[in-house]
Amino acid sequence: MERLATLSTGETIANLRFGAEAARGIGKAQRKLARAKRGSRRRLKAVAQLARQRRKLANRRKSYLHQLTAAIARRFGGIAVEDLKVKTMITSAKGTVERPGKNVRQKAGLNREILEVSPGMMISMLRYEAERAGG
Repeated sequence: MERLATLSTGETIANLRFGAEAARGIGKAQRKLARAKRGSRRRLKAVAQLARQRRKLANRRKSYLHQLTAAIARRFGGIAVEDLKVKTMITSAKGTVERPGKNVRQKAGLNREILEVSPGMMISMLRYEAERAGG
């Protein structure tokens, strides 16, 4: 997804794709964890490192959404948001054994992009930021 949002003024807000940046570090940490023996001190360190990488990614996303929604709430008095059904948008394309799905890998990539944007979190943040700003 190229754009995170389009405002009523016509301007667009870019999707910064924090997940794509962090994917390399997270993947490296996951591989390190997979190689470590269960119950070892090295595995505990690998688990902690992976958790740190994921927490860092989540904090970057959350911080960006907070700043963005606060700016939108300050600029506009009334805010309308499209009613997105995220859960149905990210359903799997795998199918069943009898009827296998098509374009499963593409759908997995699309799901990753949808979840990276976090539309549900953005809407809930917009709601309370607007209330705080008096909108």
